Amino acid sequence: MPPPPPPPPVANASVTVSTNTGAAFDVAMSTSFQPAEWDYQFFQNFPGATTPLANLQPNHIRLQGISQGIPQGSEGTNSQAWDFTILDSTAQPVLAVGDHSPQFQIAKAPAFLYVNNASSSNFNDPNFTQFAAYAQNLVRYYNTGGFTPPGGSLLVSQAYPAYKIRYWGIYNEPSINNNLDVTLYTQLYNALVPAMHSVDNSIKFVALEMCCSSENWVPVFASNVTAQVDIVATHYYSSCNQRNSDAQVFGTVPSFVSSIQSTYGSLATKPTLANVPVWITENNVNADFNNGNGSACHPGQTFVDGTRGSSAFFTAWRPYVFSRVGQAGAKALYRWAYPGDAQFGEYNDSIG
Repeated sequence: MPPPPPPPPVANASVTVSTNTGAAFDVAMSTSFQPAEWDYQFFQNFPGATTPLANLQPNHIRLQGISQGIPQGSEGTNSQAWDFTILDSTAQPVLAVGDHSPQFQIAKAPAFLYVNNASSSNFNDPNFTQFAAYAQNLVRYYNTGGFTPPGGSLLVSQAYPAYKIRYWGIYNEPSINNNLDVTLYTQLYNALVPAMHSVDNSIKFVALEMCCSSENWVPVFASNVTAQVDIVATHYYSSCNQRNSDAQVFGTVPSFVSSIQSTYGSLATKPTLANVPVWITENNVNADFNNGNGSACHPGQTFVDGTRGSSAFFTAWRPYVFSRVGQAGAKALYRWAYPGDAQFGEYNDSIG
């Protein structure tokens, strides 16, 4: 029998690496948690989840407490009672892993600081003095040995003094929350930051946490902010419609780049902000979710969980995002979120 024919030659492959980034390519990777009553038992149910979380080596894991994850007050009431149980069910395990230095986003104020005690309404605290006092107590709780509320006992983080929270984000997506405009948000920021800084002068502040193409807020914010700004944050999702095609989703990524460039351009107009980095503190394929009546983004449309956030599609889309935003100068890229379903989660909390 004659010998088998030789295998066909392997085609040469070539890779072109862009060196025209316009900025030093230095992107830290991280992930996010949203402590609330619907997910606060995550680490109790999946104690092994801390291992893959630590293996990811995330940089400043983001904590975004909302609803009952806000440790003072209760939605729909005028209560001013403190209870860190739901928040700390997530915050304490997160403090114990990775770089032990999470970013705490003060996503909302306690319910009693809004009209009708509902966090979806306007503030009834026009000068934000009560909100600033609440934020000061959060810093005391995690960083300086705690505080004692009226008629109560000392409240202090279990992780103190070994681990503290150094990075603090001021409000979540203000362009779509609580009827804030950029002027009111800047007033809020200017009220909270100095108050918090007076409690612990080592902490750093993350401003804006923008969504929805609101980079047009940056010039006004830059012109009027008087408080310390260490990072400006933004959020990018490629879609809020499960019916968008793969090509449409990929086609949105250049808009992330132009948004980052616009943000840096606006910051550069003020000398004190010219070297402030941009972090992308939320990022995923699709932002839609089930609001109980179907699609949150498209009322009347049936919501179906998308799987592109945890599929082969994601393994192509995310590196493309990473490359493009890194070339544009973004310094951090956070996934939304660590625990979740097939649409969002790095760790599938339905199966462990």
